[in-house]
Amino acid sequence: MNQAIQFDNELTIIDNSVRFNAQQQGQVLVCVVSFADLQALNQQLNYANEVVSSENALQVFESLRFDIEELAEQQILDEQVNGQGEVHISA
Repeated sequence: MNQAIQFDNELTIIDNSVRFNAQQQGQVLVCVVSFADLQALNQQLNYANEVVSSENALQVFESLRFDIEELAEQQILDEQVNGQGEVHISA
């Protein structure tokens, strides 16, 4: 993991997505992964056909945390951050 980018353990569910924070050189970036993308990643990486909803999204996220953080890190390094300082992770 690149030490210049750190992720906290706080997860929030908002608008059918899981949000978590990354910090790069003191700047906080909100990372967002939609339930649909979380479900697709779960199918690709865990071979699971589970439908992701607000009831199980955090559990599914935790099972994919390191993969999702790697995707987020790459997008941050590639400067794929929108005008609101958000990184949208897609499958």
